[in-house]
Amino acid sequence: MTPSVLIVGAGPTGLVLALWLTKLGVRVRIIDQAAQAGTTSRAVAVQARTLEFYRQVGLADTVVNAGVQVAAANL
Repeated sequence: MTPSVLIVGAGPTGLVLALWLTKLGVRVRIIDQAAQAGTTSRAVAVQARTLEFYRQVGLADTVVNAGVQVAAANL
């Protein structure tokens, strides 16, 4: 079956969108410029709104438990 949505970019936004659409029963296809999956994190932090979406798809607790909690940061 042909996907209903093509997602260009397999970064955090594209992957969360794919999870959300899949949960809603929408078939997706993800394409990315990189030839293979990344091996390191590019994220400095997870925003509260992202955690809200993660909670809705059942990922929030896993992400928080696997992360490093930092009290403060100077950027």
